[in-house]
Amino acid sequence: MRVLVILFVVVAIGPAIIVDALARVLDRRRLRQVLRTRVARCDAQHPVELVGAWTCPSCHAPFEGHGFGPCPHCGEVAYGLPCPCSRIVVNPLAEIGP
Repeated sequence: MRVLVILFVVVAIGPAIIVDALARVLDRRRLRQVLRTRVARCDAQHPVELVGAWTCPSCHAPFEGHGFGPCPHCGEVAYGLPCPCSRIVVNPLAEIGP
C-alpha cells in the first residue's frame, strides 16, 4: 500500500516539479542574456548605456554595475531606466518573479 501511495505522489507531483524546474532554468538563461547586454534602446531608438553608476529606485543608494541588476544594498531591481529623451527603457525581466 505504501508503494502505491509513493507512486501516486510521484506521478501526480512529478510533472509539476519538472515544469517548474524548466521554467526556472529558462528564466535564469534570460537573466544572463540581459545582464550581458551593455546598451539598450528606447522606443525612439536612442542608445542607453546599461553599465555604469546608478541610484537604486527603492533605497536611493548609489551603486556601480548593470542598471537592470539587483541593488547590492537592498536587492531591488529597477523596472526601467531613463533615456536622455525622457522615455523609459523597460527592464525586460520586470515580469519575472523570484
